Amino acid sequence: MEIDLTRQSLAIQITDMHDVGDARRRAMSAAQTLGFDETHVGRVGIIATELAGNLAKHAGKGQLILRALTHSSGAGLELMSLDSGPGMNIQLCMEDGYSTAGSPGTGLGAINRLSTTFDSYSSASAGTVIVARILTPGAKLPANDIGAVCIPIEGETQCGDIWAVREDAEGLFLLLSDGLGHGVGAAEASEQAAQIFWAMPGREPASVLEAQHAAMRASRGAAVLVARLNATASTLKCTGVGNIAGLVLGGQKSRGLVSMNGIIGHQVYKIRTFDYVCEPGEVMILHSDGLTSRWKLEEFPGLLNRSAAVIAGMIYKKYKRGKDDAAVLVVRRP
Repeated sequence: MEIDLTRQSLAIQITDMHDVGDARRRAMSAAQTLGFDETHVGRVGIIATELAGNLAKHAGKGQLILRALTHSSGAGLELMSLDSGPGMNIQLCMEDGYSTAGSPGTGLGAINRLSTTFDSYSSASAGTVIVARILTPGAKLPANDIGAVCIPIEGETQCGDIWAVREDAEGLFLLLSDGLGHGVGAAEASEQAAQIFWAMPGREPASVLEAQHAAMRASRGAAVLVARLNATASTLKCTGVGNIAGLVLGGQKSRGLVSMNGIIGHQVYKIRTFDYVCEPGEVMILHSDGLTSRWKLEEFPGLLNRSAAVIAGMIYKKYKRGKDDAAVLVVRRP
C-alpha cells in the first residue's frame, strides 16, 4: 500500500549499503508523486543516497524518514536522517574533502548545496539528526517553523496518530490525535477527527472537541488535543481529552499543557479549555503516548536553538516507546 506522506511519515531502515539504493528509489518516487520536475527529482536522489550512505558507512545503522511538505504555493519533500552513532563535527564534515571513511568527502556539503533548507544536530551521547528539505520552484514554507514525525508501529502501514496545523491571519490552529490502539481502525478514528478539525476553521478548541466527540461515537475513539494560538496577543488556548502530552518551552519557565481524562467518541468526563502564554521564539511540542513523556531537552545542549524538524527528530529518536504508533509535532513561533 502506498503511504500518504501528507498524512504520515515514511521510515526507511538503513542497516548496510544494500539499503541505499532502495532509499534512493523510494525518495525519488515520493518526489515524482509530489510533482517534482526531473531536475529536482534528481536532487532528491542524490540527497537520499548521501544520507543513507552516511548512515550505513559511519553510524552502522539508522533511519531515513520522508515527509511531504504541502503549502498553497507548492510542495516539498523533507528527508530526515536519524542515527545513534558516535556523533560528528557537523561543521568540519560540511567541508569538501573531509572524510573519515576514505570517500571524496563531499557528502554533507553536497546535501547542503542541493537543499532548499538544511539543519542538523549531533553529539557523542545523542547521535545525529540531519534534515534536508527540497521545495518545488515557487513553493514557500509556512511562516511558523513546523517539524513533525508520525510513524506507525512496526508491522503496520497506516498510522493511528495524525497531526495538523492551520495558519491564518490571527495565528495558528493545531491538532494532534491518537486513535485508540493502532492499525486501520485507529487511523480511521484520527482521520475523522482531522476532517472535523479542517471543517471548523477559527472555532474555539472546545467547540471542535465537542463536535468530534459527537461525530466519532461509531469509531474506535481517540485521544485528541486542539490548540489555538493568537499570535498578536501571544495567548494559547488548549483543549485536550486523553493521553496527549504538550509543552511550551522558551524564555519563560516551561509550561505543560493539560489534557483531561477520557476518550473522544466514547467517554468524556469534562471538556475544559486552559489558557497559556506563548511568546515569539518559543517552542510548542505535542506528542502522543507512543513517546515517553519523561524527557528534558536540557539533556541536549543547544538543541532548542535548532529547527523544529531537528527537535522533532531528536525527540522521536530518543523517546519513542516502540510499542505503539508515535507522533511528535513541534512548532516554533517566528
